[in-house]
Amino acid sequence: MVVGIGYFELFIPGSRSLKDKRRLVNSLRQKLQRKNLSVAIFDEDSLWKRVDIGVAFVSPSAGGAEKVLKEVQELIEGFSEVVLTRRRVDFWEEEE
Repeated sequence: MVVGIGYFELFIPGSRSLKDKRRLVNSLRQKLQRKNLSVAIFDEDSLWKRVDIGVAFVSPSAGGAEKVLKEVQELIEGFSEVVLTRRRVDFWEEEE
């Protein structure tokens, strides 16, 4: 069993208000949750153009976990309203 954890820092160039940011973040969160991922949003309400998103999930294999995190990154990069500025992924594998 492998736990995959992804951290993604996003820049939202078109955001003009906190309301714009929330609309976009909620849309992105829903798309990620449809993939059965646990999603956490780490952001500062005072920063309208930046948000940090964390995802976590369990996979039966390391290869499967890497594939899921690659798909998450591609989904985020496919979101035309955001720019991925930083990415970090970690894996925790259960020792047998």
